[in-house]
Amino acid sequence: MWEATSRSLAGLASGGRAADRYRIAGTRLYVTRGITTTTTEQYEIALLFDIDVRQTLVQKARSIGDVVVHVRRGWGHDTVILQSVSEPMRVRDMLNQMAERAQRHQQRDW
Repeated sequence: MWEATSRSLAGLASGGRAADRYRIAGTRLYVTRGITTTTTEQYEIALLFDIDVRQTLVQKARSIGDVVVHVRRGWGHDTVILQSVSEPMRVRDMLNQMAERAQRHQQRDW
C-alpha cells in the first residue's frame, strides 16, 4: 500500500544500507531498522493518533522530514519516528486518514 526508505544523511552515506524502512500493509505499519541485525516493529493503524511533522532547515531544503507517530498501547502510548521521509506532510495526512477509517471500522464492529 505504501513504502518508504529513510533519506537521512547516514542512510545516503551508507548507500542505503543504514536506512530505516517503512511499510504499510493491510492494517499495520511496519518499521524496520538495522544493518547486520534488523528489528521490525509493527503497529496497528487503528491505534495511531496525534501524528506530527518535524523538519530541520536542512530537511526542508531536501523536501524531507520526520513524521512523529503516537501509538496507543495497553500501558499508555509509544512514539514512533519515521525519519527523513519524502513528502512528510502527505505521509502525515495519509496516516491520519487511514487511522480514522480503521477506528470507524472498529467502532462499527463493536
